[in-house]
Amino acid sequence: MLDLRKNRFTKYLLGRKKSDMPFMPIVTGDHASFISGVKRKDMIASGKVMSDSLITAQEEYGLDAVFVFSDVYVEAEAMGVKLHYADDEFPKVIDLPNPSEIRPADPLQDGRLPEMIEAGSLCLQKFGNRSEVFVVLKDPFSLSVLLNDPEVFFKNCLKDPEANKNLLKISEDNQLLYLQEILQTGALPLIGAPYTSGSLISPALFREFVSPYLKSMIKLIKENGNPVIMHICGDTEVIINEIIQLEPDVLSIDELDIGRHSKLLSGKTMLMGNLSTTLLLKETEKQVRKATLKLFESMNSPCIPSTSCDVPRETPKNNIHAMLNVINNFRTSISRIDQG
Repeated sequence: MLDLRKNRFTKYLLGRKKSDMPFMPIVTGDHASFISGVKRKDMIASGKVMSDSLITAQEEYGLDAVFVFSDVYVEAEAMGVKLHYADDEFPKVIDLPNPSEIRPADPLQDGRLPEMIEAGSLCLQKFGNRSEVFVVLKDPFSLSVLLNDPEVFFKNCLKDPEANKNLLKISEDNQLLYLQEILQTGALPLIGAPYTSGSLISPALFREFVSPYLKSMIKLIKENGNPVIMHICGDTEVIINEIIQLEPDVLSIDELDIGRHSKLLSGKTMLMGNLSTTLLLKETEKQVRKATLKLFESMNSPCIPSTSCDVPRETPKNNIHAMLNVINNFRTSISRIDQG
């Protein structure tokens, strides 16, 4: 199925030719809505508004992929978390569901899940083979953290592991339902796992509370002929063996040593990342070009040049264009070499 997709991301993943290297900073609904002149609140609530914003961003930057993502609470809200919305802020939790009442949501009816599915579908209709469309969803562990008081959930990994595992199973069931609908659209899922970082949990806890509930999602993605793409915030080096066991096709990493990670992964998993989003937001075009060149120099195996996390909302457009210029120059020079 993957070889039927003709965009640059899939060509690069399958063939690993440097001349096919995609331009994939993690541009989500947040930055896209900003450059479109849309309030964050409106983007968060509407799949149509999000897709229009992402289409604007793709056309502005020539992106080889867009990422359907608004905020971390999409699935948790559909399962009962109450949120407060303000015009230009991310939603804030105002109430958590009773643990005994948490059930899997209907991805076609509950909360904003249908809006995310619609956004992915609309982007696919617009782009065709021009750009890849990723719909971001959580891993079961991170979703469980968001359905709970995070401090209580982390403590219960040691104090009351069975309570956590019961919630993890419900989260797993929810994500499988949501994942199935994402796959039906033709978009590629990207598993965002913000709370599984080695900065927060040990390898032993990863093996007990993360891997068992993530494997079913990975299995479903692969059974549908699609690559498994994961993004993990924070330190991934301490849990690298656990990640290897999951066999993702692409691992998007934070501001870490991408060359060292490539060696640790032994080429089995393609890395994606990891230009500093703080630099992209705050520094000059010249510094962005310099940092992008440095990123290329540190890559010792095929990698996807991207950002370390979501592109910040108010990132200057010129800085993203500066990153693109470096990648375009690299692709052009490689093509000339290939042509002889």
